[in-house]
Amino acid sequence: RGGVVVLAGAPTHDRLPPVEALVRWAPEWFADRELTERTALRLPPTVWTARLSGPQGALGDALAALPAVGLPPSVEHIGPVLLDQSPHNSVAMISGATLGSVPPTPEAERPAHVLLRADPADAAAATAALSRWRRLRSVRKDGGGVSVRVGAHELGG
Repeated sequence: RGGVVVLAGAPTHDRLPPVEALVRWAPEWFADRELTERTALRLPPTVWTARLSGPQGALGDALAALPAVGLPPSVEHIGPVLLDQSPHNSVAMISGATLGSVPPTPEAERPAHVLLRADPADAAAATAALSRWRRLRSVRKDGGGVSVRVGAHELGG
């Protein structure tokens, strides 16, 4: 009540949907537009997603094991995407003194993410398969350092 909305820095040469929604005072229009775009691009919340994070080699092993625990075949995976993009053999410096080259990280140990994506109809089966996979790894004492995040929920790490 009695609040003020200040819009600063908005370009005058182009219309931005969030700005247009404020000017029109039409949040429903903006929400419908966002949902339509997200549906076309298969982005949340219109699809189920999960993110697996860990060393690239362990992620490859995880992707190979998931069909055996019932991951629906319709689940697509995107990645792996390497997280550590820093150059190998960087030189460490402390107060101008060279300590030497940092040995390169083996490819299988480089941190990465894999995104799993599925239609909402497969969400329960996909989440259950990921839970089975985590339990199986725990029973086998298989570390690997792969964490699983389903939507906004973490399934351990």
